[in-house]
Amino acid sequence: MRRNSARTLRAGLLCALLAAGACIRDSRNLNAARETPARNPSAVTSSSWGLCRLLGPGNRNPGVYGSDLGFTAPQPGAEGALAVLFGDTWAEPVDGCRVPVSRSDDLLASLPAARPDSLRAGAPSGDAAAACKQLSYELADEQQPTSWARIRLFPNPIAWTEDSQFDMGEMRTPVAAFSSGEKLFAIFLRSDPAYCDRSTECPYDMLCSSDPAPSGAKLGMCAPQAIDGAAVGAPPPYCRSAEDCAAGVECLPAERGVCLARRPFTLRTERGPVAPRWYSDDPRRGLAFTMYLAAVVSPDRPSDFAVVQRFATHRFVNVAARAVAHFDPDDPDKNDYRPGTHTLLVWGRPSFFATGGAQTLPYLMYQPLDALRGEPDQMQWRPRFFAGYADDGKPRWSEHESEAQPIYGADATVTMSEAGPRIRWAEPEFDYVNQMSLSWVAPLSRWVMLYGGDLPAFLLLDPHTADTPDAVHLQPSPGAIHMRTAPHPWGRARGDRPAHEGWTSPQPVLTRRAAAPYLACGDGGPEELPGCVEDPGPHGPLDMLTALAELPRGEFTRVADRCIAGELKMAVQNELSGNPIGRLYAPNIIEEWTEDISSELPDLAQGGRAVELYWNVSTWNPYQVVLFKTQLRARNGGPSRPRSERTR
Repeated sequence: MRRNSARTLRAGLLCALLAAGACIRDSRNLNAARETPARNPSAVTSSSWGLCRLLGPGNRNPGVYGSDLGFTAPQPGAEGALAVLFGDTWAEPVDGCRVPVSRSDDLLASLPAARPDSLRAGAPSGDAAAACKQLSYELADEQQPTSWARIRLFPNPIAWTEDSQFDMGEMRTPVAAFSSGEKLFAIFLRSDPAYCDRSTECPYDMLCSSDPAPSGAKLGMCAPQAIDGAAVGAPPPYCRSAEDCAAGVECLPAERGVCLARRPFTLRTERGPVAPRWYSDDPRRGLAFTMYLAAVVSPDRPSDFAVVQRFATHRFVNVAARAVAHFDPDDPDKNDYRPGTHTLLVWGRPSFFATGGAQTLPYLMYQPLDALRGEPDQMQWRPRFFAGYADDGKPRWSEHESEAQPIYGADATVTMSEAGPRIRWAEPEFDYVNQMSLSWVAPLSRWVMLYGGDLPAFLLLDPHTADTPDAVHLQPSPGAIHMRTAPHPWGRARGDRPAHEGWTSPQPVLTRRAAAPYLACGDGGPEELPGCVEDPGPHGPLDMLTALAELPRGEFTRVADRCIAGELKMAVQNELSGNPIGRLYAPNIIEEWTEDISSELPDLAQGGRAVELYWNVSTWNPYQVVLFKTQLRARNGGPSRPRSERTR
């Protein structure tokens, strides 16, 4: 009772300081789960353990309050080190009100490439937490704990001035990282629409919304002056009518056109291609965005990335990347999926979550890394997209993204009616896919995909009604990180092989209950989530208000807006989202730490294999990145390794 009363008092005070729109409620059922059995169950079982916090309020890192993401890749020129690219990183909440944070708030850190000795097979021992202490990051000034190395993004390798750098503030982050062997690369998402004046300026088979040719609903933009808390320079939300904007906000004609996928997703049926109504009902789902491929081009500036290629995409907005030792698009038997520098594989989804019954399915493209070597102005980005299977059963590849086919999830039954086609999915993807991470696990001869988790209510809020819609397609375990496995990046080797040899159905690998020691309790308290954290942060909202009150009048005016729009608003979101329970998202497999432990398990079935994956995952409330370990066991009789890998 005391805890709830204190929360109500804090909530009332915070809500009074902010616009009423920040005081939202979450009406979703957090325990709703998919009840249908898995269509293609995996032969791999899992057990997971939490190890330690890499970054977060519980660590009290000097100058760093919280962060998320944490994509890893080998660091060229720093033998034995992995680069770790974190997302929006927050300074100490109280000190953060006094120390202005630049428009670049992503953090570059490093981990050892070799798995730390404290990480041993089986359930973690008491010294496993020492692994997180090996995370390091440089300070520009040793006397200033908030001078950590911020990732900066520049428009090209020549423009290096402060004025020329891109704004990489809130919700603008790296979304993948990889190494060519010569340079560290990252893919950045700023949520920039692919602007256009006419369709000829868009990629193949896309239309410009301002071109007279497109049919269907026209896109406008919600009145920008009414958008509260939007990132500086970010476009206001797109809309079809005022019903897509906050109450009382107009939907105005868009000042610039944007590229739209002509056929964002179609099913191949006996009656020909059939498109779901998702896109005709809401063309916003076909928006293309500009992605930025950037590299570290100066060894003296390891946290500065220069854009070497831009590409407009609809299907590869939410991405994951791996560089492999060898890839032959025509003969899967020749592929060597172990880490290497021959070919880059990129999986992508159109978005990070779906609503209204739509699907956000994964696609695949490959890019030879030879084309990304040498001088930046010579680098070429010409990926090929998985486009299903050819008549001879082999994987088909296309130079056009519009011909890409999902690597799973497109199986459906189509019936025709007067209202149009009705589609019944064999096993629909769940709504909250979030970020994904993929890794080739050689001892199991399988690709492993981790994805899923949960979303806070403010990301799902209907701006007009302030409702938080229930998920249409539920997860097998609500709020959990899930796993799928497959023998090849696109699924089964050939189209004439049985469907069960492709990507397996999702299975939970880390549930909210298993992660409870790292998650805030939420409305239900420890009774609903045993072992949860009742006080997720060392400082509360009242500490921030006190810090503001102690500032001189002139300084208060200068920093109050940033504090209220930043740390304080985040506290409001945690307090007033309807249920501030901790949520999981953004897993990242640390591929170099994977360990084959088959010989160390006497109870392993004859012919079985066992491996341990180490991976970090982000949590919302507290805002942190946590290191986990998952033991995978595969029964005998799994898919064989590619021929080239067996002979190397």
